[in-house]
Amino acid sequence: MKILIAEDELMNRRLLEVNVTKWGHEPVLATDGEQAWKTLQGPDAPSVVLLDWMMPGMDGVEICRRLRDRDEPRMVYVIMVTTNAQPGDIVEGLEAGADDYVTKPFDPQELRARVDVGIRMVELHRQLIDREASLAAARARLADRAGFEAAVGGMSDGIVTLDEQWCVAYANRAAQLLLNLLGEDYEGKSLSEVLAPFDLSKSVADLRASVEQTTDLEISRTGAGVTLWIDARITRLFDDDGNLTNVVMALRDATDRIDTRNREMRFMNSISHKLRTPLTVIAGTLDVMAHLSPERRSEAWDRLLGICQRQIKRLDETIGRLLKFRELSEKGPVAVAEPVEVAQVIETVESELRGRYPDEEVECDVSITAGAERISAGVDDLRLIIEELADNAVKFAEERPVQIAISVDRDDEGTLRVTVTDNGPGIPHEFLDRVFEGYLQIEEATTGQVKGLGLGLRIVKEVAEAHGGDVTIQSRLGEGTSVTVIYPTD
Repeated sequence: MKILIAEDELMNRRLLEVNVTKWGHEPVLATDGEQAWKTLQGPDAPSVVLLDWMMPGMDGVEICRRLRDRDEPRMVYVIMVTTNAQPGDIVEGLEAGADDYVTKPFDPQELRARVDVGIRMVELHRQLIDREASLAAARARLADRAGFEAAVGGMSDGIVTLDEQWCVAYANRAAQLLLNLLGEDYEGKSLSEVLAPFDLSKSVADLRASVEQTTDLEISRTGAGVTLWIDARITRLFDDDGNLTNVVMALRDATDRIDTRNREMRFMNSISHKLRTPLTVIAGTLDVMAHLSPERRSEAWDRLLGICQRQIKRLDETIGRLLKFRELSEKGPVAVAEPVEVAQVIETVESELRGRYPDEEVECDVSITAGAERISAGVDDLRLIIEELADNAVKFAEERPVQIAISVDRDDEGTLRVTVTDNGPGIPHEFLDRVFEGYLQIEEATTGQVKGLGLGLRIVKEVAEAHGGDVTIQSRLGEGTSVTVIYPTD
């Protein structure tokens, strides 16, 4: 370390120089106060000073005062070397800004110990300054990240940031939905791990090897029952030396673009099929009856009439759903609350469900906690919520038997929580924020052969929100779905 020796007497200066050199430091010499002060103004000035009290031009006390009046973070540790050993003189020097003192003639070992203390103080001060700078930089990065997350958090396009090792640092909600990262501790995962479930038009190895600033690629999922296509753009950020610092990956759901038939057309195809099929069966049955002889017509009457009645009921349910959706969309009045036995409502729904699907094997497990058995609510709306969720469980089931769990509980504020869980095929992660949209049908085929109208979950949400409630959903492909309705009661 450089140590300034400010001493006008040649012998003392030489003695100090020899000892400082022997201790492994670099001496910098000044023969008077003016020269010492000029040396301390330089950009590479020593941080430890052995300062003579009495010098020509400017004494050591004045130099101390000037050092302490400067406004700069660099620390200069001053050891006053003086023949003035009177307490008043020592106090004057320390008050002027000296950090320590040693009297002439000095003991070399004592002086070395005091110099070592000064060096430690200077090093600790430098570390403190470095820590403060690091903290300031960290705070700035946090502020930048908070601003960045606020800006991109609500975007419909997915944004993923990666560090120089191609590990995930941040993903907004749209990206979490598209890449199935919801509820996972994804930070620090490699891009290879995140994209492992998908097919890529370019491998991650090729992406990492490229030095281009931007690269476009396609990310797809084609083997999970529902196709997903994502357009992605990789943007690499480099420092001035050409080293990679960060990577930004922008994602856009391109499924609707690749599948050019839009949602409304799928709905029209579906509704056309669902209205025409019962009418076709009824018309065909009546035509058969018209061509039967009176004797055979009498024999087949009950069977053919039953066919017509079932199709009429099917047609009525479809039209009823459409009218209910229209009514809710127009924000109709909330039903008047009345005393409701929750178990009876669920029993009614279960009975209607078994009648609607007589050929299905349905296992229904019901759990109602204490305090939720009897509530004050709109009975028709509560029944509609449970019915729609249970109907979806049966309608879209792939496993047999169909297993439905209905749990009802109530908190101290009277809010009812109705949860319906099934063992169905689950919902693709990219649809979890969209399943409550009207007319959305998550089907691979877009013909009229879809199982629903795409209105059930939307109706549930409309009813819940009309009562000041909400709906949440949890689902994984192949693991079933759980829908929870928050339903305030009186």
